[in-house]
Amino acid sequence: MLRSKIENFISQKISVKTYKRITAFIDHYFGGLFHSLHNGHLFLSAAGIAYSIIISAIPLVLLIFSVLGSIIDPSTIEEQVNTAIKEIIPYHASAEYMKRFILSRIPEVLQYKTLAGWIGSFGLLFTSTWLFSSMRTILNKIFKVEETKSAVVGMLRDFGMVILILVFILLSTFLLPIINFFVSLTEEIEILKQFGFGTLANDLVTYLSLVLMFIMFYLFYKFIPYGKLGPRVSLVAALWATILWEIVRLVFEYYVVNFLALNKLYGTFLFFAVVMFWIFYASIVFLLGAEIGQLYRERREMRGIEKKEIEVQ
Repeated sequence: MLRSKIENFISQKISVKTYKRITAFIDHYFGGLFHSLHNGHLFLSAAGIAYSIIISAIPLVLLIFSVLGSIIDPSTIEEQVNTAIKEIIPYHASAEYMKRFILSRIPEVLQYKTLAGWIGSFGLLFTSTWLFSSMRTILNKIFKVEETKSAVVGMLRDFGMVILILVFILLSTFLLPIINFFVSLTEEIEILKQFGFGTLANDLVTYLSLVLMFIMFYLFYKFIPYGKLGPRVSLVAALWATILWEIVRLVFEYYVVNFLALNKLYGTFLFFAVVMFWIFYASIVFLLGAEIGQLYRERREMRGIEKKEIEVQ
């Protein structure tokens, strides 16, 4: 009864054709996501990815610092670590704890960067296979890819993804010093001082972090699955993953500050609880982006079939 009244009201405001398009869109995307959440074992898959990320984090960080320490000034690395942790970890207190912990270890890692590089590389020999193989298996299932490759090819692709991440981090590391250089340059010019480029630079770093997150998601959706998804599918998946990332980050920050931080059960272990929960939620966001990309792909294919049927008629 209520649904028929709503449909009659909406039909008076918009055309029947537009109404059918809207309902078809809602049924396809929201219905598809509900089905995936209910029957697709998404939370279990996200837990598997989160576990692989935790296992891979230490050797990956060692390798990153080893590579960056051979190319970039230590102060630049510290500045980049500050920015990265601030944008990745939602809860301020946990982010500060993580920054202090990592920054206190950077001099030691850089001092023994060659050894750190070897340890990180050896660790990633095993952990990268666990991480990217689990991600590939889950993404292949979401995107309904049946293509398989040999274990050697899979391992080579895993190492290729590690190299891609290193190159991506290396390139993004140079962006912050460039921004700081232009800000300092504007502060020395009297005419440009009044425009307040310092505040603009802070906003730019935030937006730039989102852009980098979008690019990272796109690269993951593009290169990890075996099937050829096409650039549009990867773009749509990456766009929604980035949007959901920012929404979940803000919601999670509110939850931690107002509820989790007040829970005495966690106490000293609050930092670890925040990091573990956030990695799990980030894994869910990653898979939700893939699900939306697959729904977009299916809708495009259905439209293509309908168009061909109309042309035949």
